[in-house]
Amino acid sequence: MHSRRGGIGRRAPKITDVHRYVVVALLEPLPAGTFFPASQWPLHVTLSTNFDVVAEPEAVAAIIAEIAAATHSFTITGGEQALFGSHHSTPVTLVEPREPLARLHAALVAGLRAHGAVFLYPEHLGDGYRPHATMQTRNRPHPAVLATGRRVLLDTLALVDWPQEGGHGSRRVSSLAPLTRES
Repeated sequence: MHSRRGGIGRRAPKITDVHRYVVVALLEPLPAGTFFPASQWPLHVTLSTNFDVVAEPEAVAAIIAEIAAATHSFTITGGEQALFGSHHSTPVTLVEPREPLARLHAALVAGLRAHGAVFLYPEHLGDGYRPHATMQTRNRPHPAVLATGRRVLLDTLALVDWPQEGGHGSRRVSSLAPLTRES
């Protein structure tokens, strides 16, 4: 007889054990627990591409909080505009400075991978990461667009999840993690 704790006899994860998330910096404040339609994302900077992980939400939130606590808040500035997406039809504002965003992105990817996260778009990781704020919602300009030259303090990370049961059209701010304030 094999132990349930070892490799043999261990049950494979059920689809309901897999959670899908993305880590963003919300540029419009929303409290944890807030649901919003997938077509109406609040203005944000994506810090990790979507990922799947077999872990409880609290465990994923703890990873994000640990990384946030080790990162100082910093100011970002709206840069030039570009078109993203498979059809190059999604207008975005690129975000500067790239270096602190790239360091934060790398820390998040490494921390999440160490806990089994599988990223859905690996081509957007590492050198493929282009920090940006999406400028539209449902084919309309975003009301709080990050304009070229606009400066915003990046001081909180948000873990956003895709509810598995009947949540195909909604997203939820699962948790918030403040960055360390500069003194």
